[in-house]
Amino acid sequence: MMPFMLRSLALVVASLVLASTAVLHAQTQPNFVLTALAGNPASQVLKIDPVTGVMQSIGGFQSDSLSPLAMAQDPFDGDLLVALDEGTGSSRIIRLHRFAGTYLEFPLATVPGRVVDLAVVGDVVLIAVDDAAGGVYRAPRRGGAPTFALAQPNLTAMTTFGYDGLALAWTGRAGTSVVDSGVGVMSATQLQWWFGPFTFANPTGRETTGVLDLATALPRQFLAFDDGSMEVFSGLGGTSGQPLVFSPPLPVGAATAVHSRGPNSFDPVVLGNAAYPFLYVVNHWTSAILPLSLALPGSPVDFAYGIQAHAHAVAYGAACGSELLDQRVLAPAQVGSMMSVAVDGAPFLPVLFVAGLDDFALGQLPVALPGGCALEVSPDVVLLDFTSSLGTATKVINVPALPGLLGTVVHTQWAHFDPAGISVSAAMANWIGL
Repeated sequence: MMPFMLRSLALVVASLVLASTAVLHAQTQPNFVLTALAGNPASQVLKIDPVTGVMQSIGGFQSDSLSPLAMAQDPFDGDLLVALDEGTGSSRIIRLHRFAGTYLEFPLATVPGRVVDLAVVGDVVLIAVDDAAGGVYRAPRRGGAPTFALAQPNLTAMTTFGYDGLALAWTGRAGTSVVDSGVGVMSATQLQWWFGPFTFANPTGRETTGVLDLATALPRQFLAFDDGSMEVFSGLGGTSGQPLVFSPPLPVGAATAVHSRGPNSFDPVVLGNAAYPFLYVVNHWTSAILPLSLALPGSPVDFAYGIQAHAHAVAYGAACGSELLDQRVLAPAQVGSMMSVAVDGAPFLPVLFVAGLDDFALGQLPVALPGGCALEVSPDVVLLDFTSSLGTATKVINVPALPGLLGTVVHTQWAHFDPAGISVSAAMANWIGL
């Protein structure tokens, strides 16, 4: 019974968080949709206004002649990660780096098979590959060699949620080692099952195109299929799901990808392809649909729901070195207010405060420092300070009341030099918001 008690407790906490932040979820940064086009370019990324649904292309990129497969947005810097079909049985993952009002392409990883989903978990990109020998690969978030981390043949959908949740779904296919469809929930960092895996017969051969864990006391998942159908499935309640009834019924291809509105949201956001070219929210209790876009061009493939517009901070990297430095946010980076970050360490310790507007620097970050730790942020500003008798140092940055600053990220990190090398805190991505 312990897993269910823990799940119930987690849902109570999540509901409190959602209630307190409902207004903040109402306005987000732009949504992004990856769509397939006929001809060259074959791939296009659209930026969609979250209020009006109006869209515009982010512009061409070097590999846009390849067919699109999947996309995600980096929660630490806003860059876009895009998977493309190389046409040789392998998939290319690229980073579209935000730079001077445009996007520049950088290689991230190449994996065998067909990528169906991407997700950023800490400093790692999880790559879901649909193949008879497929599963989940891990690759460094800012680029590097991928490693095969979890075998799951016919993996066709993957979504992260919460702080460490990962929902996976796969499609049963005749002639493979997996003839039944299935679903399960696991730790995104450890890749160990929490609930499931559960299997269900799929005699119609429907492809599972989306999965999302739901906020219910027992493990339940929202599932979407390529025939336009959707259902709520509980592996503890049987081997079949409860279908959602839409009026009129959605066409084949109306659910080509599913994600949530954010790490603390349980609302299914669904993308349809050319037969139903819209981004929309589904109420899984009532089957009501809320559109988030106008009709999308081409054949939409995947999307990234917009990062929240409120001021918030997310940590990445890790504290490292002989001197333990713990960075924390005292006041988030709010437009027209003061952003305040602090570090905790030994008393009267000389420390360097490093701040910058980039954590990628055209592929140059992170940088290895003497002693083996890493500089995670661009050193646009470096200031010397000393911790107090209580072991704390604080830096305050004025954020002007300029709406154009919304969505800008200020990256911060603290460092200390001693004969053993340079110790560093974890880095912090401070999103300037409302």
